[in-house]
Amino acid sequence: MYQMINDKLRIMSCGIDDLSDKRKEVIVKVFNGDSIEALSMFYDQEDDMIVLNYDNKNYEFIKSFAENYLEMNREHRGDVIQRISNLKSQKHILEMVNVLDSVYWIRKCKQEEEEARKFQKILKRQSVAAFGEAAPMLEALRRVDTCESEFFFDWNPFMFGYIQGVRSERDRRKKAALKKAGALNE
Repeated sequence: MYQMINDKLRIMSCGIDDLSDKRKEVIVKVFNGDSIEALSMFYDQEDDMIVLNYDNKNYEFIKSFAENYLEMNREHRGDVIQRISNLKSQKHILEMVNVLDSVYWIRKCKQEEEEARKFQKILKRQSVAAFGEAAPMLEALRRVDTCESEFFFDWNPFMFGYIQGVRSERDRRKKAALKKAGALNE
């Protein structure tokens, strides 16, 4: 049976005997036929859980490493990967890092997608009229943009929208200030 170790980082543990035969088969196949007893961890995508093998002789190290690695910033994770990749004898640690790094990016993408869904709800409530006014400029930006990168191709329209937002806010504040000043003069 799985036992929760770290709810925040979504880390659980279990023993080899707790795994179904089908799960064991899949794990052995994924880890290039290594013995199931050598298993340190795996990712349960269905439940978004990292599952550590508490039967592994290095369980405490694996648990500590997983928790610390997942809480590191991008720069520190990069340093760890660089140091470990130079140590050929640390194959199992490199495999753990690969699992943890994959999980990190899976979760980051899920988080970004959730944010995008929330943002979409906001966008659906916006008036189409504003786009109608900006459409000629956006089309012109796309025509003159010679950049081949998709990221930079979207940069100009994004910045145009940002600038329009800044201008709109500046205009709103100016009107509010004039209204306030007019009220004070009366």
